[in-house]
Amino acid sequence: MIKKRYFGYCLSQNLMKIKTRLDSHTKTKSLYICCYIHLYNMTQAMLKPILHYPQLDTVLMVEEFIKENGGEYKKRSLWEHLPKKMMYQTFQVIFDYLLDSHKIAVDKEGKICWIWNPELVRKYLARPELSR
Repeated sequence: MIKKRYFGYCLSQNLMKIKTRLDSHTKTKSLYICCYIHLYNMTQAMLKPILHYPQLDTVLMVEEFIKENGGEYKKRSLWEHLPKKMMYQTFQVIFDYLLDSHKIAVDKEGKICWIWNPELVRKYLARPELSR
């Protein structure tokens, strides 16, 4: 509870600094509103507890399904066509993990595609000019 209050306090202090800078310019008023909405949405996402953590076999099942059917489904329809049913919140946790780890990508139409290629990564890491 203390972390939430402190985080909210820091956020409000930063927003006040942004507001004082932007109030001098009337043209950037809409930018302030957009920034505030974005920061508010980020804080709400961070404060939401995860209801159910997925098991490893569930994550692997979603990975395999995306590998086999990459580019065919959008997020909701992908969830509906999975071989085993699961809660949508659990699917969102898996989806966010795969997106953050750069294993999947979403195109401009919203379709999901598998992009992780470990063999190509090994190939590039083996090259002396590219290795650390």
